[in-house]
Amino acid sequence: MSDEGEEFNNNLGEHREETMEPRQELQPLNFLDIPEVPLTDWDTEVTNVLLESVERIGHLEIETEKINEKLSEEVGDLKSDVDEVKSKNVELNRKCEQLEIKNLEFENDEIHQEVVHLTVEVEKLKTENFKLNDKVEEVKSEINKGVGSLNLEVEPIRLELEQLYSNFEALSTEHNKIDKKLDVLRKEVTELRTQITNTFAKPKRATSISTVEWGRSYYEQLDQDSEPHLSLVDINANRRLKKKKSVTFSPSTPIIDKETLGFYSSTDSLRPGFKTNKKQMKGIHPDFRIEVIAEKDNDMEKEKKKKKKKKSCKWICCFSKQVVNESDGDGEN
Repeated sequence: MSDEGEEFNNNLGEHREETMEPRQELQPLNFLDIPEVPLTDWDTEVTNVLLESVERIGHLEIETEKINEKLSEEVGDLKSDVDEVKSKNVELNRKCEQLEIKNLEFENDEIHQEVVHLTVEVEKLKTENFKLNDKVEEVKSEINKGVGSLNLEVEPIRLELEQLYSNFEALSTEHNKIDKKLDVLRKEVTELRTQITNTFAKPKRATSISTVEWGRSYYEQLDQDSEPHLSLVDINANRRLKKKKSVTFSPSTPIIDKETLGFYSSTDSLRPGFKTNKKQMKGIHPDFRIEVIAEKDNDMEKEKKKKKKKKSCKWICCFSKQVVNESDGDGEN
């Protein structure tokens, strides 16, 4: 019940207490004094309905008793079945316990036999291990003896190596000093080559400063490489060949067209002692001077002995370990 309903009932009770007269004591009723009231049709109908209900209830009670009896019989049968199942279960549990005990005994026997076998194997391995330990000790003693003798042999070798290393360091310092002296000599040789170039150059062949500087750096590189090269150094870059573009000064590209002029490019290998003939020189501009850089070798000396000297022309091969004036024949230093 809600709070509003409780409040309404309380108010109603208070109102009754205020309005009602005080209660009088009730007297016991005497049913004999109650007058008989005639029954109406509605009363008879209700009475008939009640009687029918009582009869139905009686029939239901009888049927309920019958059902209870049947259920009790069935429950008894089920109890007997349960008891039988319990007895069978107890018997099965007992048999299972017996089987488990037998199985455990069988497994214990097998395990015991395996343990005995393993124990025997372990004893054998122990004896073999003891024998191996003895052999290892013998080998160790022999190795120690050998190492001691090797140390005696190695010690003098080590001392000799230390002496050689100290000598090598001394030679390295001496080598560095020689390299410095060689650098000085290279600079002097470069200056001498520049002077020789200027000496052999004709006055009318004017050369640009940039060309001479390029040739000087190229000769310095040649001293370091010590390999034959060919290049045009003392040349006026603004000059043009007949029907050709201006000459460039790149050691990695052809300097003069080989087919037109019959000469070589900077990438071609050139052996000392080569010569040019009139057919090859035909078509070369007279204001150009060609300088061939090559190393002196025995082949060049042999060529000099075989052939006679001739007048030198204006084509100059120079600057390796020597200066050669190349003509139609052989040149001279």
